[in-house]
Amino acid sequence: MKDLTIDIGEWRLNCRATAIIIHDNKILLHHNVKEPYYALVGGRIKIGENSADTVKREFKEETGKDIELTGYIATIENFFEANNKKYHEITFVHKAEFVDEKDKKTLETIKNIEGDTEKNVEYEWIDLNNIDKTPIRPEVLKKILTKKVYPTHEINNDLRPCKFFEYVFNDKKIRSIYNQIDENENNNDKIWAHHNWDHVVNVMNITNKILTDLNYDEDTIESAKLAAILHDIGAIDGKENHAYKSYKFAEQYFDENNINSDYFYIIGNAFNDDNIEVKTIKINQYKYMYYHDFIGKMLNKKTIACCGTHGKTTTTYFLTRMLDKKCNYIIGDGDGKGYDNELLVLEACEYKKHFLSYHPELLIINNIELDHTDFYKSIKELINAFQLAANNSKIILANGDDKNVNKIKHSNKITYGFKKNNDIVIKILSTTTKGYYIQVKYQVNYYLHVPYLGKHMIYNYVASYMALRILGYIPKQLTSNDLPKRRLTTINYYDNILIDDYAHHPTEIASLYNTLKLSYPNRKINVIFQPHTYERTIHFKRQFKKVLKVFDKVYLLDVFTSKREKYNLNMQDKIDKYFKHFNKIEDLNVSRIKDYAEIWVFLGAGLANEILLNLINKEKM
Repeated sequence: MKDLTIDIGEWRLNCRATAIIIHDNKILLHHNVKEPYYALVGGRIKIGENSADTVKREFKEETGKDIELTGYIATIENFFEANNKKYHEITFVHKAEFVDEKDKKTLETIKNIEGDTEKNVEYEWIDLNNIDKTPIRPEVLKKILTKKVYPTHEINNDLRPCKFFEYVFNDKKIRSIYNQIDENENNNDKIWAHHNWDHVVNVMNITNKILTDLNYDEDTIESAKLAAILHDIGAIDGKENHAYKSYKFAEQYFDENNINSDYFYIIGNAFNDDNIEVKTIKINQYKYMYYHDFIGKMLNKKTIACCGTHGKTTTTYFLTRMLDKKCNYIIGDGDGKGYDNELLVLEACEYKKHFLSYHPELLIINNIELDHTDFYKSIKELINAFQLAANNSKIILANGDDKNVNKIKHSNKITYGFKKNNDIVIKILSTTTKGYYIQVKYQVNYYLHVPYLGKHMIYNYVASYMALRILGYIPKQLTSNDLPKRRLTTINYYDNILIDDYAHHPTEIASLYNTLKLSYPNRKINVIFQPHTYERTIHFKRQFKKVLKVFDKVYLLDVFTSKREKYNLNMQDKIDKYFKHFNKIEDLNVSRIKDYAEIWVFLGAGLANEILLNLINKEKM
């Protein structure tokens, strides 16, 4: 039988089957000693052969050992280049174990017994704790190995528009360093072997010839040529330990290679000043602006900005939909549009006082509660920041029922809420299973239907509606479908209801739970929760513990870190110990959710949402 390989012009379609075998937290990987990377064990599928049989056959042919399949892990669409061909490869990844009991316990390197590759190919057990530092193809395998829920579908794209070698070879910065090295050596030490550009090019050409004659692939050759170019560059600081200095130079160079003077840079809020690219921009005095400052410079039109610890994304979203999106808008969930319109609607985040860059016509303040504890050390400090934001605004529309918001002073402050001393007074006329009918009194009476449950949604709705009224717009009323991404997104799944929500602060989770209890009073409500940032999780650990206890079942994922934090095993261990009474996600067989008739809330950041999407996508396959 022929391999399932089809050539179409410059492209080649491959179908491949592989298997993952893990012993003692070590994974068995294939390694050709001529290649600088590892790969999963397996091979190409033959015409008329299923992927399971392929894996078993390949293992037997290459190692002489029998395996049994124990599950299915992933499907990978892999795009890459090799031998002047572009590959579109479909890889089926199975989970397997050796049949022989002795083989099940081995961690010895396994030799290949098949044909001409016998001397070059071996199978090694690689520690999963070091997997991030291991060169693996496709690279997406590292992501797959850290996932908690299978099967998954991944796409790996290694197609490159140009060879990086060419970029480095033609880099004037590199050339100028070598010219300086040459000058220094001519002047100071003529006995020392030169590290100038001619020497580098000579070494590079020899490297290219040797590796080409040995039939190494293009990527390996390119990497070796890059190494040749950069090996001696550390001699700019003297010949002693120059190879190590070269390594440190390369480490930074490859991170900063896309930074040059040709661009004006916008630095996102997720990146600290110690980021290598940010450092490069500042050291070289390239033109840049922080994202929040950039947005602030754009605010030359009428602006409604929405801030507050909770609900600002939802409120900003409501504003845009009440205007049928006939406005310019920037929302925290990534949604945004620019039109030829006088009004800009903007979500204004309080983190690091970024919202002080904005000077809106009207500022909505939903609520104020301590958050972002890596920056704000006290509620007083946070309130002071909101006060400064209010000072930058012509009008503030403030939640008068919130004790901290009431501390904000402003000459043109309009309050809203249920308490009768507010300028805008809300009254619930009736409650249904779908929402509320309310009266809003401000100069005249407005009668509104809020098509969502939860008192916090009334606040968000009224703030949006009245902000537009105050500035002279006529807002339309919304439907239950008008909600931003991951805000009470509801999916029917067999007899279960799946809820996708981004709530990541204890107060937000409590509000969500109360809302769900109103909607589903007689159903069990379970939660799959991924906390967001170590700082927030540690600071609010008692509040998280209290609010999570009200759910019927709780399954926790490891903390989702931001760009501002690095993975910290000690921090995670502390959190695990404090939340030890809750289940870990490993305790849940996600595929069995369909056997229940309950409410499942996929909550917080990162993987919680991915687990939900994987579950749904699996049903569609």
